[in-house]
Amino acid sequence: MSELSKENKACRKELRKLVEYAEVLGHESIYPIKVVFNSFPDYEGRCPSYAYAQVKGKGNNRHFEIGFDEKYVTTPHGRDLCTTLLVHELAHVYTWSADQRIEDAKTAKYGEHGPEFGIVYAQLWTDLMDLGGEE
Repeated sequence: MSELSKENKACRKELRKLVEYAEVLGHESIYPIKVVFNSFPDYEGRCPSYAYAQVKGKGNNRHFEIGFDEKYVTTPHGRDLCTTLLVHELAHVYTWSADQRIEDAKTAKYGEHGPEFGIVYAQLWTDLMDLGGEE
């Protein structure tokens, strides 16, 4: 693996800091949250995936993993995209309260983006984007 650029390191740090801010502002998840950066496969003819949230690990080692396609953390617009996607993925994490709940959410009328998700997403957006003016 090649050495990370300054821009890449800065973006990774910014995204992880937003997760910390969310927790300080009172948002809680049932498992710890890890932010990771991977190479996502290219999808020919399909909508690309830029980020995801999922439960990883077993037993006491369970955690939420929020993953980003690492190619998007190296440019100014990519960094903006990752910041926006982080808020979305965090809304999933804070909406999910148990594994069964995650599975239920996927089959509910609105899928994973139901009313509870919308409320949490709006709260996170307001909390985290308001921080930009304070620094």
